[in-house]
Amino acid sequence: MNLVRWTEIFLTHQEKKVLDLNQQSILISVAFALFAVREAKLGLWALREKPEQNPRPFLGRRIPVMSFKVFILGVGALGSHLVQFLRSEELTLSVLDFDRTEAKNLLSQFHGLPSKGRLKVEAIKQTMLFLWGGKLAAHPVRLTADNVEILGNANLLVDCFDNGESRRLVAAFAKHKKIPCIHAGLAADGTFARVVWTDDFIVDDEPSTGIPTCEDGAFLPFIALTASYLALAVQAFTRNGQKFAYQISPGGTFRVQSAR
Repeated sequence: MNLVRWTEIFLTHQEKKVLDLNQQSILISVAFALFAVREAKLGLWALREKPEQNPRPFLGRRIPVMSFKVFILGVGALGSHLVQFLRSEELTLSVLDFDRTEAKNLLSQFHGLPSKGRLKVEAIKQTMLFLWGGKLAAHPVRLTADNVEILGNANLLVDCFDNGESRRLVAAFAKHKKIPCIHAGLAADGTFARVVWTDDFIVDDEPSTGIPTCEDGAFLPFIALTASYLALAVQAFTRNGQKFAYQISPGGTFRVQSAR
């Protein structure tokens, strides 16, 4: 018996005043239940009829949403903030860093007191799981020419390293394997930062002497700002294939779009 028939029964009996309040309530409940079932069937039908879409056609092949692999290299000042900025994106995240969290890191990085002394990748993995239920793969190793192949399954590499040797290794591997790669770095004095794709990237080696990068919290807002623009660049690429690059200073930001 369908919704229309139940409605007819209800109206007929109501006019004849042969139903008490309890019987009326039962009929109304059944009518609403039938209505809900009908709407559910229509909804399922609409889903079945909806054509399958490729969420990332710019890659030239279909990649299921949660199978898009983003590998973040270095979870210090920039990388740690980037991880939490990407927590709402439908991505499979991996992080790589061999370092442990020191007390000085707590002032500028997305690591808390419970993370002190722990491997950074394991600490941020637990933090993401505890705060938001997010999952990521942790690789507590130093990247070298002998193990760089662990990056081979990535759809996007994100270089947040703070040394020229590692950056060169990542850039060379990305070019060789034709894996999209974006690099981010900032000046030790907090006056300038860049988010740039491999094709336009020139490694700027750190000086042998000078100001240690990001060891206190003085530049935390600027660090977070740079990580935010890096997250925007990752988001734009993983969603629609756009390659945005940024030059950032405390006084303003300049955005350019790289060729695909």
